Amino acid sequence: MVVIIPTCYREDSLRRTLNSLLKAVLPRDLLIHVVENGSKGRVEQLLCEYQQQLPLVYHHYQIANKSEALNCVVNKLEGNPLIVFFDDDVDIDSECLMAYFDAAKEYSVKTYFGGPAFPVYEKEIEEWKLKHLPLSVRGLQYPNEFGYSEPKIFFLGFNWATYKSNIQICGGFDSRFGPGSSTQATGQESQMIRQLSALGIVGRYVPRAKVKHYISRSSGELSWIFKRNWRYGIEVGLISKPTYKNTVAVVVKLLWCFVSGIVLLPLGPKIFVTRWCAFMHKAGVLWGMKKKRWG
Repeated sequence: MVVIIPTCYREDSLRRTLNSLLKAVLPRDLLIHVVENGSKGRVEQLLCEYQQQLPLVYHHYQIANKSEALNCVVNKLEGNPLIVFFDDDVDIDSECLMAYFDAAKEYSVKTYFGGPAFPVYEKEIEEWKLKHLPLSVRGLQYPNEFGYSEPKIFFLGFNWATYKSNIQICGGFDSRFGPGSSTQATGQESQMIRQLSALGIVGRYVPRAKVKHYISRSSGELSWIFKRNWRYGIEVGLISKPTYKNTVAVVVKLLWCFVSGIVLLPLGPKIFVTRWCAFMHKAGVLWGMKKKRWG
């Protein structure tokens, strides 16, 4: 069993994640791979501080692209281990890794796993804004039942697990998705999970595999919310069929969102924000479809 933690210019946040691992129960023979992507910072020096307490392995991938960095590490792993994916902005529960370890003993290799995520806000976000934000900000929970599953069950990229062979049969993570992608699309784990589900690989929920996810104050700012809806739209566009009919349908919805947003502006900012989020999403879908068709 291995853990992979990608990081990019966030040593302070990574330190918090490593501190949580100091309190965790670790499965035997666990290795924790930390991959710094982009220009080198102080991550390697930071890991030296924990080397005596945690089974750490450092990697550097020179391009700031999360998907490519993950592929770099996955391809170096020997055998077919269960890989647990965390990010550098989570606090890992003390039982989380053992929960994944125990789950792997109950199900076949053709499985992917995920656990709940509880947000910790640097600054509280108003309820009306939260509905326009992704699950990574709002948090994720399913029924508190070990092994719970549903068709195409979705987990968050900072708390999920599957086997190396499952990642490789999908051709690795798609570099068009996720942080650092040239398209600006979200969702490198979403795209992977779609591929796994299409291959008949079953998702299973592990309630004990809990993490806290730290949410920066910028996530509640309207500029961030609009941009996030745009980026999610690009993700949707990249997986859509860019046919003439579909393109026209998106353009019509885009224009409707724009016009209705302007017309409804006098009714208050909340209604306008709702329409503008929809507008940014549809604009992203259109851009993603263009990128898919013409690059």
